[in-house]
Amino acid sequence: MSEAKTCNTVKKYSYLLIFFCWLAYSSSYFGKLSVTANINQIEEALDLSHSQSGLIGTLLFIFYGTFQIINGFLVKRYNLRLVIFLGLFLSGIINLVVGFTNDFVLVAVLWSLNGIALSFLWTAIIRILAETLTKEYMAKSSIVIGTTVPFGTFVVYGLSAIFVKLGIFRAIFYFSGIAMPLIAILWFVFIPKITSKIPKDAEVETQKEMLTATKTEIKGIYLSVFCFFIIAIFVNLIKDGLNTWAPVIFKNEYGVSDSLSIVLTLALPCVAVFANFIAVMLHKKIPDFVTQVAIMFILSGVLVVAVLFALEYRIVAITVMCFVIIFVAISSCNSVVTSVFPLFMKTRINSGKIAGITNGFCYLGSALSSYVLGSIAEANGWNVVFYVILGVCVMVTLIWFIYLILRSKINKSVS
Repeated sequence: MSEAKTCNTVKKYSYLLIFFCWLAYSSSYFGKLSVTANINQIEEALDLSHSQSGLIGTLLFIFYGTFQIINGFLVKRYNLRLVIFLGLFLSGIINLVVGFTNDFVLVAVLWSLNGIALSFLWTAIIRILAETLTKEYMAKSSIVIGTTVPFGTFVVYGLSAIFVKLGIFRAIFYFSGIAMPLIAILWFVFIPKITSKIPKDAEVETQKEMLTATKTEIKGIYLSVFCFFIIAIFVNLIKDGLNTWAPVIFKNEYGVSDSLSIVLTLALPCVAVFANFIAVMLHKKIPDFVTQVAIMFILSGVLVVAVLFALEYRIVAITVMCFVIIFVAISSCNSVVTSVFPLFMKTRINSGKIAGITNGFCYLGSALSSYVLGSIAEANGWNVVFYVILGVCVMVTLIWFIYLILRSKINKSVS
């Protein structure tokens, strides 16, 4: 009976830990996407060009991505409870201030600081899950945490559509400025009580399994890691490129209203909620993570061709459908490189470190998606942007071919 009680306690508090990690990272998107979701309104309110508005998002992504990589190396030294609290709290305050300013330079500076504040969250969350949860809860946590991006995106874009319709688009910054500090306080108060109820056997479990790793496994894993560092840039170039510029594309190319363009863009996070589940389920059919990601890029490349056709003939339904499928496919890739792979490999690698570095590279791609894609669209139109995205899909396919050749050589060298 005592053993059953202990088992139930571990189960209860493991799920509570997963929930609080989910809540913390979901809310980070309130502070991260408030500019992106209202890019049309910000351009009009501050009298900015596409490249100027894209620069604001680019600065966040550059600082976020750079500090993610740094945090990946330093995360072992952090007080996880404190850094997650500070990251959420400071981002909320920055959003609040941005909501009251019309100065482009000040917004750009504050959004850069916002990127630094938010950069501490992901590595810390992956580390606390990897070190606290046992293997039994790892797949569950991976699926749940993967829904944070679509959920946070849905909340921000959904509220933004309402606020734009009401003529008060700045209200999204006030919402983030209130909600994020409140969630930060909840995290700070409850997380020590939750983690203290879970036995500290996950690290012991990890160390035991690391001793059984063969040289072939280690070489193969680090080859995958190296590939993911490169592919991660392309993942968010496409994912955040669609997320950032879809409202502008719908407005400029199809003449839909601001609020309707945001609503159409909402279709992306609505279906992307299944991306992490798809990533985990696909792994059962395709055990090789790099191959799994490559197949999603090949699918996306085919759909990009359909988008080019739809833009040529102004068929909005095909554009929306292709955007949705591409977003789900690439979001599943994002889940693989930033959470599923690091958590599934926690007995072979430092999960927090790898998750932080790959997420950092993802956001370098996000930086390119904001400024570079915006500049290309401004100079050459959206058709050229999608040719660039098609080229990215081809590049990932080539990386996959090289990976297969090198993986084959590793296996042969041991056998």
